[in-house]
Amino acid sequence: LGSDSFQLAHVTLSLGLDYHSACDVLESRCGNGDADGAKYMLRTVAKKDTPDQIEVLLIAAPEPVTLAFAVEEVEEGVSLTVQDELDNALNRAAKRAVDELVESNTDPTFFLFCHSPGGSSGAVRDVLSTEFGDGTIAYGGNAAAEAIDSVLWAAVGNGDGRKVLAQTQQSVVVAGVTGSMSFMTSAVVKNWAQPAFAEPLSFMVPRYVSDPALDLLTAIKYDDWDTFERCLDKEDGGVEVNHKWSDKQNQMPLLAACARCRTKMARYLLERGADVEHRNDGGFTAMMYTRLLEEFDTDMVREQLELLSEFGARTKLTDDEIELIAKATAGRLNK
Repeated sequence: LGSDSFQLAHVTLSLGLDYHSACDVLESRCGNGDADGAKYMLRTVAKKDTPDQIEVLLIAAPEPVTLAFAVEEVEEGVSLTVQDELDNALNRAAKRAVDELVESNTDPTFFLFCHSPGGSSGAVRDVLSTEFGDGTIAYGGNAAAEAIDSVLWAAVGNGDGRKVLAQTQQSVVVAGVTGSMSFMTSAVVKNWAQPAFAEPLSFMVPRYVSDPALDLLTAIKYDDWDTFERCLDKEDGGVEVNHKWSDKQNQMPLLAACARCRTKMARYLLERGADVEHRNDGGFTAMMYTRLLEEFDTDMVREQLELLSEFGARTKLTDDEIELIAKATAGRLNK
């Protein structure tokens, strides 16, 4: 792909692979990182059962992506095992990077970031929230390392950081991206870029455990209609339509379906007696989950709103319910 087809390449590669070779390829595709060209950011990760894996997420945005890189020294004489000093250094680096983003006079919708091992990602998020507001959306995390004294890690961006940083430093790369994303696309980006990053991308393939209650939740998550029906087949040992997952805030299948806008599944459940006004322990109803999605994709959830109304759901939300939804959407991709 040429750099005119995307604005940001977000790359993760397994520990031990040659990140310099990966950067060579990225630079040949992204150019020299000029103001209007594509950017890249790369970090090392540690994943289960994938010792030699590289994953590339290409993001197309309506405006050029702004990328900033900064490095700060951890205070001399302080052990790297002291979390506060690591976080302080990362916080200072994040402030420098964010100042550079502010000077670019762009208005990002969300941020992706990566940083050195050791520091807490919360330090980066705090700086972004301070500068851009409490509702700032920022996905990312630390590069993986084999040990605290290891230098076999990388957190780099265009033209910066292609060097082995000293163990007494904390570095951060922050990308500001403009434009909007659908709720479902934002969920993919969030899962891809979040800190833990322990699972390979095969996590997008459903894994069933021959337990109807657990498999039902998985089927809803992955929109697997055949398994969904089978898990609700009482003659085949299936579960009740109003089954409650006690370890998931007493969530019910209808709420799980509405939270992912599985309208066909929601209708199936309602036609078989699902409680349309059930409220889980977190205070959410099926209507509230649907309204939450409405903020991101109005067209996508219109049919589901009409369905819930058809089966008697209360359509007017209380002030407390509106406040809960506002809190839930604060960390999502939307502007």
